[in-house]
Amino acid sequence: MKIKNKKNKKIYFIPLLLVSLVIVLIFMAKSKELSSENRPVSNTPAVNLDKAADNKIPLTKNDSLKTTSDNPTSNLNIAITALGQDQKNGPLIIRTIIDNITGGSCSYTLLNDFTKRSYTSDVLFSGTYYSCNYNVPFSELSSGKWIIRITATQDANTSSLEREVTID
Repeated sequence: MKIKNKKNKKIYFIPLLLVSLVIVLIFMAKSKELSSENRPVSNTPAVNLDKAADNKIPLTKNDSLKTTSDNPTSNLNIAITALGQDQKNGPLIIRTIIDNITGGSCSYTLLNDFTKRSYTSDVLFSGTYYSCNYNVPFSELSSGKWIIRITATQDANTSSLEREVTID
């Protein structure tokens, strides 16, 4: 009788294990699907900051959205997870996640008409990903539209991303 009970337990254990495995695989597939859908995508216009600042060219709406890389072989990918103010007269909050990086630094260049501001921070390890974060004080920015270039650098790899943001 004891042998029969052990066989019965094994018979129930195997289907339970298989069902659990299927649930875990479905959960993992959905998580990966959601994370790829939630990648930030922006349709806001951007300009070449160097050209605008050096030649005093005012910003226009005809400038195209672009992601640039100072090194065409760079594999650094920057994703903006937050860009804006969470309250009126609050700081400009910049949050990014960067793929294929394990250190280095980020620079943030902001351009408004003929004003240029520059800031830097280190790449941070956040447990499961690397990121660059910065809060630009409201007192250093005027209200209106700003173009921001975020540049991530590690060794010889450099990648940049430009977006437009409105400060209230």
